[in-house]
Amino acid sequence: MDPMNLAWDWPGSRWWRVDLHAHSPASGDFRRDDPEHADWSRWVRAAAHAALDAIAITDHNTASGISAIQRAAEDVPNAPILFPGVELTVGGGVHLLILLDPASGEQHVDDLLSRAGVPVEDRGSEVARSSHSAQQILVRLGEEAVILGPHANGPKGVLSELRGLERLAVFRHPHLAGVEVDPDSDLDERWLDGSMPEIGRSVSRVWGSDAHSRDELGWRFTWVKMSRPDLDGLRLALLDGEGSLKPVARDHAGDPNAERGELLIESMEVSAAKFMGRTKPLSVRFNPWLNAIIGGRGTGKSTLVDFCRKTLRRAADLDASGDRGEDGSLRQRFERRVRVPAGREEGLLTEDSRIEVVYRKHGERFALSWSEQARDPAITRLVDGNRTPEEGSVYERFPARVYSQKQLFALAQDPDALLVIIDDSSDVRAAEKRREIEHLESRYLALRAQARAAASRAGALGGLRAQLGDVRRKLDFLQRGGQAEQLRDYRNRRQLEDTWGAVTAAARDAVRSVAAAAEQLEVAELDGARRDTADDPSRSGLARAHQALGHTVSNLRKKVLANVEDAQLAIEAILEGEDLRAWRQALAESEDGFRDATTELRERGIRDPGEYTDLLAAAARLGREIETLEKEQRRAQRFSSDAADVLARCRRRRQALGQARAEFAVRASGGTIRVEVVPFANIDGLRQALIEILGTEHFEADRSALARRIRASSTEWDWESLDDLVGDIRRFVSGQIDAWPTQDRRFEGALRRVRPERIDRLALYSPDDRVSVSFRAQGRGWKPLKHGSPGQQTAALLAFVLGHGSEPIILDQPEDDLDNTLIYDLLVTQLREAKLRRQVIVVTHNPNIVVHGDAELVLSLEAAAGQTRIACEGGLQETKVREEICRVMEGGREAFESRYRRIMPSGRSAS
Repeated sequence: MDPMNLAWDWPGSRWWRVDLHAHSPASGDFRRDDPEHADWSRWVRAAAHAALDAIAITDHNTASGISAIQRAAEDVPNAPILFPGVELTVGGGVHLLILLDPASGEQHVDDLLSRAGVPVEDRGSEVARSSHSAQQILVRLGEEAVILGPHANGPKGVLSELRGLERLAVFRHPHLAGVEVDPDSDLDERWLDGSMPEIGRSVSRVWGSDAHSRDELGWRFTWVKMSRPDLDGLRLALLDGEGSLKPVARDHAGDPNAERGELLIESMEVSAAKFMGRTKPLSVRFNPWLNAIIGGRGTGKSTLVDFCRKTLRRAADLDASGDRGEDGSLRQRFERRVRVPAGREEGLLTEDSRIEVVYRKHGERFALSWSEQARDPAITRLVDGNRTPEEGSVYERFPARVYSQKQLFALAQDPDALLVIIDDSSDVRAAEKRREIEHLESRYLALRAQARAAASRAGALGGLRAQLGDVRRKLDFLQRGGQAEQLRDYRNRRQLEDTWGAVTAAARDAVRSVAAAAEQLEVAELDGARRDTADDPSRSGLARAHQALGHTVSNLRKKVLANVEDAQLAIEAILEGEDLRAWRQALAESEDGFRDATTELRERGIRDPGEYTDLLAAAARLGREIETLEKEQRRAQRFSSDAADVLARCRRRRQALGQARAEFAVRASGGTIRVEVVPFANIDGLRQALIEILGTEHFEADRSALARRIRASSTEWDWESLDDLVGDIRRFVSGQIDAWPTQDRRFEGALRRVRPERIDRLALYSPDDRVSVSFRAQGRGWKPLKHGSPGQQTAALLAFVLGHGSEPIILDQPEDDLDNTLIYDLLVTQLREAKLRRQVIVVTHNPNIVVHGDAELVLSLEAAAGQTRIACEGGLQETKVREEICRVMEGGREAFESRYRRIMPSGRSAS
């Protein structure tokens, strides 16, 4: 079995790999060189190995192998589904394939052979054949079987063997479900393509292997679209023709099941909503192609759409439509519906409501959750039953389109609102570009703020330079006149003299402290040491020792005091000596020079003799401060330069966004709608933007004058004139320009009060792009969308939203305002094309959308006991689904008859 088909886990219709013409060992011409040719299990395994989902057992005029193959299939893993049948030889030697439902058995085929008039004793032999003509077999057996013409353009085929009226009668007969053709042989296409009025219809073509050995099984086959391989599914696929049949050879067997979007909504579960999921969660699964949600009014169809919009975080999309009725905008009406009501207010939720959408993105599965209390993570990755919360925006990471008819009509009234749709396109990547633009805008504003701060700090540079000039002039005077040298010599000597004075004072203090310490040198009395010495000789020794200690300390005292006196005399001699007399003479001469220099400086206006040193310190300090502020000045210049570069990059990214929008609009336009995006052309809001940016709500005439300075038009945006205006406003606010030309003098004051960051934001301003939409009016060429009828406007917008994008799209009753011609010619065609590249989920009351759109999954809702539940779901070939469509949808039977010419074999009703 094909791995793709094994992994298929979607409800509704899909493509099945089917060999509708295969022989088993029960056929007399099955290859006999294999000694085990009658091993039925090997035959089934060979069919499974060929990755067939279903295979028809069509032996020549016999049913004898069917039971054996059916029994063998029960023990073969992944065995294909078996269609019991026979390759019947009819009058004239023509062959027909007669196929029954997989639930049938060998006896049913034998019964058909009996009714076809094939003698029992001849069955399986070379002479076996029906006694009836091909046309008679179609009449007799066509009610309960699917009849095909095998190898129609080859030997024994209906095109090769039949002639004239007989061939025409067979091809016209409605019970001829199709023909098997040999692609390598000549074929007169007119008999199949519907171009022959005598036939009045097209005839479906299939490929089969016509295998006569195990190795040939499935070497040619047909992809058949149905919910499951059964006779009803096969019959409707053959009636549908190319839309449900894809004949291929094994070597070119790309799986059409893989031809689906990479972004898919797998399922949706609603718990504890007001009218949905109260007793148990309502779980809805979707097909990767076209899903039709049907049901009577009040069954919850649009509620499902609302809940999906809420969970996918697409409510903001409603803001783009400017629709505002008496009960508010579309967004306001949506928010009132999808909320927990207070008291008797409108609302579809409860405090315990929980909604989960399972979204497949490039093969990975994610659960997207919403609840009133945000109890669950918004995004959870699903892997092998494990859930891992993830960060990010549901809106950005999991794109989807959700549209109601009212929303589409509102968008048609304001084409510029289509930018929201255009920007969501993966081709435009507007979210990514806007993030880049916002980052650059923030960077620009930050650099401008840093430049202003650095320039503000550097603003004191001129004053400091002036101060430094004054200081340096004074220092130059001091240094040129020699006074500085005199002052410096005096200060040095004076400082040295002061230090010497401190040294001598310390020496004197030290000597005096030694004298004071010596005065304290004495030995204390030893009471009782001299008493009773006669009776205790030891006391006499102690007394003598004490006396000796006293003499020793007394002698030391005398010597120290004598040395102190000598030292004091020596110090005085030093202070009065010749060496100090020379120093004092030099110091006196220096003091005289200092007095002379001070007198001269005062005469020059320098009153403080100590100012020279202070001037030197001031010059050093001012130099350091100036160096710091010069760095700030360079930083301000660098920030300004960087800001200009960032502004240019920001504008280039904005231009790139406009260009991407314009190119996308060209690609998205088609035969019925033409969309044009002109970058920067929406200048209508320029004056209002000036109010918001500059914060000036009044002075209309002066604001208009500002707007006129920006030389903008509907086709061009002038950055240079905007930069000139911004530069002039900056210079005016900073005082570099004294006056501003105004009609109201108060505007000058208002303009001067504008904060610098607002002016920076003005430099970032650019108008939005302008969108124009035209539609092709039948017989009258292209007309602006606003001149169309509501139906034409909605149809054009539908064509646009369906015509591009790969993300899932959900449409709520898009057929409203459309007549049946538009529904069939436009909407159905668009749906059939769109579903091949994106998943479509449509809520509809129109059966033509369901039937002619070839919905792969039909989901019918009903309300019971105030709760929505699923009444029926499945593919179109399922009897219960067709009956439900006819029951629920007015005109359902006509839609089926129009597409398939009959709903049931022999015109039996679907009910």
